Formats: sequence, C-alpha cells, structure tokens
Amino acid sequence: NIYAKNSVGRWSGPPAYTTYKTNSGSYSIEGSYQGLESMHQIEMIEGRGFNRADETERRKVVIIGKKVKENLFKSGETAIGSFVNVAGINFQVVGIFKSSNVGSDGSDTEKLYMPNASLRYSFNQLSSIGSILIIPKPGFDAYAIQDKAIQLLGEHHQLHPKDTSVFGKFNMQRIFDQVYGLFTGISVFSWIVAIGTIMAGAIGVSNIMLIVVKERTREIGLRKALGATPFSIVMMIIQESLAVTILAGYSGLVVGVFFLELLNKVLSMSGNDMFKNLSMDLHTGIVALTVLVAAGLVAALLPASKAAKVNPILALQDE
Repeated sequence: NIYAKNSVGRWSGPPAYTTYKTNSGSYSIEGSYQGLESMHQIEMIEGRGFNRADETERRKVVIIGKKVKENLFKSGETAIGSFVNVAGINFQVVGIFKSSNVGSDGSDTEKLYMPNASLRYSFNQLSSIGSILIIPKPGFDAYAIQDKAIQLLGEHHQLHPKDTSVFGKFNMQRIFDQVYGLFTGISVFSWIVAIGTIMAGAIGVSNIMLIVVKERTREIGLRKALGATPFSIVMMIIQESLAVTILAGYSGLVVGVFFLELLNKVLSMSGNDMFKNLSMDLHTGIVALTVLVAAGLVAALLPASKAAKVNPILALQDE
C-alpha cells in the first residue's frame, strides 16, 4: 500500500493556530488515512478514527491528541462533535487519541490528524506531497522496495542516479529488526533457563523417588510377595512421581499468575506503561503443564525400574 502524506507545521512552516471558544494553541497537523493508527503509534480513547468516506468526500473532520483536548476544552466538556477552528477553518472533532508509544510522556499527543485529502484542499497543498508512506506486503523486503521507489522518483524527476541527497528516507524495518532480534535473544535465553530448571527439577524428583523406593523396600517386597506384578509396582512409582510434579508445577503456575497480577497493579499505580498488562496465555500454561508431566514421567523411570527389580525375599529381610 502506498499513501501520500502532507503536514502543516511539522517539516516546514509554523504550526496551525487552533482555537475553541476562548482557548487556543498552536499544533502541527498530519494527514492520515483509515486504519493507520498503528503506524502513527496512537490509540483512540474517545470517538472514532477516519473512515473511507472522510477521505473520498474530503470531510472537514479531525482527531485531536489528549494534550490538545486538555488545552482547548474544560474539564468535563465534551469534545466529540464540537468544532475547532484550525488556521481559520472549522473542523469537527470526531476522535481523541493517546500515544501507544511505550514510555511516552504525552508530548506526542499535542498534534492533530485529519484526512490527507482534506488537509491538501484546506491548506493549499494540491501541488505538493510532503512524504510517501509505503507499507510492503508480508514477505517483501522493505529496503529493496525503498530503493526501488527512490530510483523511480529519481528517474521521473530526471535526477542523477548517484544523487542520494534529494529524497529523505526513514525505514521502520531497521527498528523492527533490532527489536525483533532483542526479543528473539530474550526468548532463547528464557528457553535455556526454563530447560535447565526443568532438568534440575526432574533430577530432584528422581532423587526423591529413589529415596522413597529405598525407604519402602519392605512395603514393595510385601506387595510383590502378595502377587503384585512388576508393572503395577512401576505404575505406582510413576503415579507418585507425576502427582508430585504436577502439584508442584500447578502451584508454581498459580503463584506466577498471582505475581503478574500484583505486578500489574503496582505498575498501573506508578503510571509506568513500559510493561503494562503482563499476562500468561492459556496455551503457554497448557504447554508448561504438558512439559511438567513429561519431566515427571522421565524422572520416575529410574526409581520405577529399581522398584520393579526388588527381590521380595531380600526386601522382607531388609531392616
């Protein structure tokens, strides 16, 4: 998808003087389109975003930042549906947004967005385009598309192929790759820690069950003397091992979820949005319990085999 974007008071020229009743302020304006909230890193908290009719009909509608609302409207005053005067032109407020950027101090909500077509017609920008936003389809390299777009623009404007200073460029792919690489590294590290912890736990459970088998040698011998098969002895030890593993694992999951909820409350009270809404999904919990069951089964194999090999005669003589 390719979007033409214009602005007022962002790259050049003064911000737009905006008024509502007796309140006023100067704010930059950016042109936008339907569904581009995520690209702008904003989240609608009141009203709506733009729709296709806003763009095709060049409606004079605007969405304003949270800071703009606080500056122009009194506390408790309704902004949605009201008209604000932007550089001498009235626009109806249809939405209010906040920043979805992690760690934002709110200063990036001191701006306005309006349909790009409305901005171009209202502020005499029909002969120019400020920037071009290109969103590649999944699986296509953003750098290759960027270079191809600049090449086509250079050919259209008859620029020298080596003149790279004419067009500015910014590619989100690099930031995405860095963030994705960081989280991949964290994920790999977490898996290493998790596997190591599970292995240590399995060894611990295995040692506990070996001690249990040693202490219950007479009981096991008596069971075999009364007709218990090696299979029933093995199943008894496996069931006990699984019970210990599943109980401990489920308790750990409950404590972990409780800790996340407590941490969410602490973070919400402190106003820190960097790690908000921490949670564990159901799929992760099911996978964790499945792994615990497998670990408990593996941990029980050695103690169960030793229990199955107990000689009933020698076991009954054991002190």
